[in-house]
Amino acid sequence: MATSSIIKNFFISDKKDVEEFADALEKAVNVHASPLPVLGQQMTDPKEIKALMLKLKGKAANG
Repeated sequence: MATSSIIKNFFISDKKDVEEFADALEKAVNVHASPLPVLGQQMTDPKEIKALMLKLKGKAANG
């Protein structure tokens, strides 16, 4: 979710809507999403990093 969507101003004037909004916030706090696995590896060898960058640069140049 984009951060800008969180900081918009909005007004709730109906008491029923206020209660529904508060209930939705409470429900959202209690939802525990499992983290998504990230596929990849950490590269620390400068030669390995340079080889990868050259490979990516070649792909970008070819299209």
